[in-house]
Amino acid sequence: VGGHTYTQAEGKAIWNSSNAGGIGTAKKVFLQVATIKLSGASVLGGATVWPYVAIGDNWLATLPKLTPANVKNFNNTAGAAEAKAAADAISSWIEGHHCE
Repeated sequence: VGGHTYTQAEGKAIWNSSNAGGIGTAKKVFLQVATIKLSGASVLGGATVWPYVAIGDNWLATLPKLTPANVKNFNNTAGAAEAKAAADAISSWIEGHHCE
């Protein structure tokens, strides 16, 4: 995600990091991008979600590797607003495409 490799433990640590004061943009983008990427072949290549994944993934690539300690530090960096909007779009797509 974002050009960085994360272990399952690292991903879970980010998932479990504090949301006090609101979820950080980097955490939100990371979780949404990772969700689609981990879905693998169950999300078709032509699905309308992929451009949003690319926006989020490209923004995350501008950041250092995320950790629970730094995941809230990037709310006001260049591209954060666009990445957050992409994460919102991914979330909406997921809600409309649950597995049955």
